Amino acid sequence: MNECLLNNGGCEQTCRNVPGSCQCGCHSGYRLSNDMKTCQDIDECTDFPTICGHNCTNTPGGYKCTCPPGTRSIDNGGLCL
Repeated sequence: MNECLLNNGGCEQTCRNVPGSCQCGCHSGYRLSNDMKTCQDIDECTDFPTICGHNCTNTPGGYKCTCPPGTRSIDNGGLCL
């Protein structure tokens, strides 16, 4: 029986059928919660404080780097000049 076919196996995002059960998973930028069914956003700005060269804004499933006023990004906000 494929438990993932019924209500996605109770998983919030992804479900993988395994013999006799199923395993829940999450999309990139999310991690599996303690209930092993729901997913929570990873706050990359807090978990990886050097991910951006200057300003970091967490977004659902990701993050955005920005430069301080008067500077410009040369690599999507990671390095500002």
